[in-house]
Amino acid sequence: MINDVILKDLSNEKKAFLYRVEVGDSLKTIADRFHTTQRVLVVVNGLESCPKVGEYLIVEKVDGVKYVTSPLDTLEKIANNNHEKIQEIKIKNKIDTIYVGQKIYV
Repeated sequence: MINDVILKDLSNEKKAFLYRVEVGDSLKTIADRFHTTQRVLVVVNGLESCPKVGEYLIVEKVDGVKYVTSPLDTLEKIANNNHEKIQEIKIKNKIDTIYVGQKIYV
C-alpha cells in the first residue's frame, strides 16, 4: 500500500484535462480560471445543462489572448487585427458567429 501519494496540479501544463466541479463553480468561473470559454466547455462536454457538483468536465485550454467583442467587430476584422485566419478563430473557440460582449481567444 502506498501512503505517500503526491498529487500534482497539471492544469497549468496540459492543453486538456479533467476537472471535478466544486461548490460555487459555474461555467463562467471554470472558463475564467482555466483559460477557456464557456462555449468551449459546453461543446467539448456536450452539455445541455449546468454541471453539478462532483461531475467531471473535460477542460480544454484555448491558446491566445482573451478578447471581448464589441458592437462593430466582425470575425474578419478581429482576424485581420490579430494576424489570424477567421477559420482558426472559429475552430479554437468552437464558434460560427460572434455577438457583442462575447469572450473569445485570438
